[in-house]
Amino acid sequence: MPNPRIRSDLSPILWIAAACLALLVTGLPARARAFSASVLDYRTIETSGGISTVVSADDFEDGTIDSAAWSIQGTASESGGALHLTSPGDPLPLPSPLVGEFSRALGGVLARGAGETRIESTWAPAPLAPGDYISMGFISFDSSFRPRDQVQLLFSNVTTAFAAVYGGSPGLSATLSHVRYDALGVPTVLQDQTQQIASIPAEAILFRITMAASSDSFIASLLTDSGNSTLAQFGPSSIETSIGHLDHLIAGSIVPEPATATFLGLGLAGLSTWRPRSASARARSESRLTCGARDHDRSA
Repeated sequence: MPNPRIRSDLSPILWIAAACLALLVTGLPARARAFSASVLDYRTIETSGGISTVVSADDFEDGTIDSAAWSIQGTASESGGALHLTSPGDPLPLPSPLVGEFSRALGGVLARGAGETRIESTWAPAPLAPGDYISMGFISFDSSFRPRDQVQLLFSNVTTAFAAVYGGSPGLSATLSHVRYDALGVPTVLQDQTQQIASIPAEAILFRITMAASSDSFIASLLTDSGNSTLAQFGPSSIETSIGHLDHLIAGSIVPEPATATFLGLGLAGLSTWRPRSASARARSESRLTCGARDHDRSA
């Protein structure tokens, strides 16, 4: 399958979503801190003529990830009636001083029928630490099986460090991004909306993306308690004609680069223990530098 081409000029959270969905990831070692999130269930439902049909579903009850249904990136396990996406994950291609990791369950391609299509996933209630995020999305394809539309619904706890690099406000937010690719794979941002959220809900969080039957558009919602309370709702936005979708369940973390903090700490420690050398030692050092010698002083 072709790799989506990701541009660095996409807006902050949209850029994370695009990086998460990219099938090509860097080979750099992951250095973000630990993260964990759990998906309680997933389902795709098609409704036509007043009849709803579950096209695919997984309640993660059998304790084994269905390898025929899900392809895993990063680390994932199934136990206790949930799919757990945890660190260590695959590295996100982020600019210094940020580093990030994500773990993803990638589902199969579905042929879309003539009716309404609804994709849902329910996530266990769990606090999002600063830098953590959870997400669900899909990619639709044209008749030549080229990526056409990339839609991502993201719930994140943005850090001050991330906001300093990309802009926006630190704290909890829900974001919907919609990117369209042309025949050459060049992306265009069609929709990028963010809503700030006051607090993390204690109930389970429900992601829902509904593609309308009458037109190729979608509405995305972030809900709690299986839809009894709405955290955020976006749309509609046109996705044009597609033949299917590829589903993603993603959890990850983005934090300041640990190496930066370590370097500063070592620098301060070095300064605090540094002692001036004697005048004779400085003179010998200056003499060696003048001659270009790099060996250590062997005199007593």
